[in-house]
Amino acid sequence: MSSDASTRPDSKPWDRQKGESTVSHQAFVVYRDLGASRTFVGAAHALEKSISLVRRWAARYDWRDRVWAWDVSQARQAEEALRQQREEALRRQARDADQLQRLAMARLSGLIHRDSETGEVRLDDSVRPRDAVAIYKWGVELEDRITEAPSAATVEDATEQQLKRMSTEQLRELLALSRERAGEDVGETDDDD
Repeated sequence: MSSDASTRPDSKPWDRQKGESTVSHQAFVVYRDLGASRTFVGAAHALEKSISLVRRWAARYDWRDRVWAWDVSQARQAEEALRQQREEALRRQARDADQLQRLAMARLSGLIHRDSETGEVRLDDSVRPRDAVAIYKWGVELEDRITEAPSAATVEDATEQQLKRMSTEQLRELLALSRERAGEDVGETDDDD
């Protein structure tokens, strides 16, 4: 029974060809695997065969075209692997950006307190609000870099999505806090910076 790959419908040019002996195919594989520095002389040396024999096999079994097909196939596989790695990295970065945004929003939500006696909305004194906002912005910026289309619209969309996730009470407190902050003295500085 012949094991010629060329008789199978799924055969590749680098597979054993019709009429090609096992020895001559193994010689082709050695030549093929020499990579970018491959030569018939190098293959003959590696095989401990005469250069004239290697040249005959190469001509008879079209080694140059077959090895070109091999190189193209290997390049395509490498490109596909790289594409998959990039896509996975982007997915991972997108998950990280989303987690940063959620963390920042959770932290912001935890900073807002309403005094039960006065009804006044205030921020927890232990954490600076600008830190939570900075983390949130960082997450949005990371997300923008991932999508390769950073724009004001993207930031607004991301902010809108985060706001949609907040409860009505959280939105009211955030609005009150925003109005309260807008009324603060612009010349005020933070000694912690």
